[in-house]
Amino acid sequence: MKTFGLRIFSLALCLFLIARPLAAKDREPVVKAGHSFVPFPMVGFDGAKGFLFGGLMNVYDFGDGSTYPNPKSSAYLEVSGYTGGSKTFVASYDSGKLLAGVRMNLAASYCADNAMEFFGFGGRRTLYDTSLEDGFYKYDRATFNFKADFSGRISDRFSWEAGYHFNQFMVKDYKPQDSDYALSLFGLYKVWGIIPSEDKSKDCSSAIRIGLVYDSRDYEGVPTKGILAKAHIIAAPKFLGSSESYLKVHATLRHYIPVVKENLVFAYRLDYQESLGDAPWYVIPFYTPGGPVYDNSAVGGYRTVRGLMYNRVAGPAVGFVNAELRWKFASFTIWNQDIGLMLSGFCDGISTLKSYDITNHTGAFPKLYAKYIDTSRPDIFHLSTGAALKLILNRNFVLNVEYACALSTQDGTGVMYFNTGFYF
Repeated sequence: MKTFGLRIFSLALCLFLIARPLAAKDREPVVKAGHSFVPFPMVGFDGAKGFLFGGLMNVYDFGDGSTYPNPKSSAYLEVSGYTGGSKTFVASYDSGKLLAGVRMNLAASYCADNAMEFFGFGGRRTLYDTSLEDGFYKYDRATFNFKADFSGRISDRFSWEAGYHFNQFMVKDYKPQDSDYALSLFGLYKVWGIIPSEDKSKDCSSAIRIGLVYDSRDYEGVPTKGILAKAHIIAAPKFLGSSESYLKVHATLRHYIPVVKENLVFAYRLDYQESLGDAPWYVIPFYTPGGPVYDNSAVGGYRTVRGLMYNRVAGPAVGFVNAELRWKFASFTIWNQDIGLMLSGFCDGISTLKSYDITNHTGAFPKLYAKYIDTSRPDIFHLSTGAALKLILNRNFVLNVEYACALSTQDGTGVMYFNTGFYF
C-alpha cells in the first residue's frame, strides 16, 4: 500500500509539472455547448472470470452552454464481457428537457455473471477461507433490469422522486470450466435450507420507488460544495408481478466540504438500506441508487465500498460510509476540452446492522456448518483504505485509476480499479 501510494504521488507530481505550463497558457474558462462524445475502452483481469474486454460511451448534451457544467441530457452505453463467459450490457438516458418541469431517467441492463461472488449473509458471521479454491465462494447469476425514474422540484433545493423498477434474477450453481462438480458455499446454503434448494431459480422484483431529495451541490458531475440527501421507500407487491412481496427503505447523505476553494475538497457519504419483513434472499445484496446512476448487483467494489470483495457484507440491513480527500492539482485546456487532474486518498467502511436467518434448518453437514457459520458472532465494521488518480473531462466525465486494500484478509486483498465516474 505504501509503495503504491508513492507511485501514485510520483505520477501526480510528473503530471503536475507537465500540466503547469499548459494551465498558464490558457486561463480562460471553457464553456461547452452542443454534444460531447466520450468513448472509453474497458480492459482488466479476474482470476475466476478471465480477461475483461469491451467499451463504453458517454454522450453529453450541453445545449447552448447556459447550464454548463451540468448537461441538459446525457446517455451512457456499455458493452463488456469476460473471456470466461460473463457479460454486461447497459444503456441509460437522463434528461431534464423532454418533460416540462420533470427530470426523467431511463435505464436498462443485462448482466450475466457465471462466477458471481457469494459469501453468505452476516459479514464476519460467515468464514472466508483463503486456502480454498476460488470457486467455493461463487455462484452463477444473471439479471435483467429496467427502471424509469422521474423527479420534479418542490422548492429550490427540495425535489420529489418516483419511479418503477423491474429486476429479473436467474440463479444457478457455479460450474467451473475444469470440473463437472465443485462444492460451494451457495450449494451448502441450499442444503442447509437457508435459501431455496431449486437447481435453477427465476424470480422477479417489480417495485415502485418514491422519495424526497435535498440537493444544494454546486455541480452534479464533480461537486465541490453542498449536500445531497435522499430518502426512499421501495415497495414490491405481488400484484405488480413480484415473485415475493417485500418493502425496503434507503437513505443516503453526501456532503462536500471545500477546504481550499475548489482545489481541495473533503467529501463523505453515509448510506443505509434495510429490507423490512421477510425479504427474498436474492434482493438483499442488490443495491439500487436510483436516478442517472445504474444499479449495482452487489455491495462492495469500486462503486460502494472499495477494496472489499463483492457481496462480502450482505444482510437485511446494511450501512456503509465513504470518506475521501480530493486534491485537484491541475486544470488546463487542450483542443477546447476542459481537463482536470485530481489526486485523492480515501477510507471506506461497512457493516451489517440486522441479522439474516442463517440457521441450519435441515441439520445436514453439521461439521461444515460449524466451520463456516457462527450465528453467535456479531458482524464487525469492515474497513479499507486507498488512493486514486483521476482525469476529469469537461467537469463531467471522470476516469479513475484506484488502488484499495481491505484492512483484514477476511475481506480481501489489494485490488486495482480502472473505472469511470464519481460514485458520490
